[in-house]
Amino acid sequence: MDNDKSDAVQGLDDSQIRLFVGKNADYYLQKWKASEDPNKSAGWNWSSCLGGFFWLGYRKMYLHALIIAGLSLIINLIETFTAINLRQSINIGVLILLGACGNNCITST
Repeated sequence: MDNDKSDAVQGLDDSQIRLFVGKNADYYLQKWKASEDPNKSAGWNWSSCLGGFFWLGYRKMYLHALIIAGLSLIINLIETFTAINLRQSINIGVLILLGACGNNCITST
């Protein structure tokens, strides 16, 4: 990849993106450049789908991880005081959402 201006991420050049993203920068640059509108869809991310909460921590997206932990706490409280079982369906939904939006999450941090 070259160091000229990249239209992949909000006017940042490739060296700035590489510094922010880290060792997997080539993967994300390729995804963002291949997508017609990187802000909408940059493809599926298996690491974020399978890693979930831990992937967010690894990518230093602590606010996102904190939000998911807070939602998990609220869901546990709801399940404790009611007979409603939400945990499995919401966990699957969150993992699918992270897989679909994982590549874009990195650009929003």
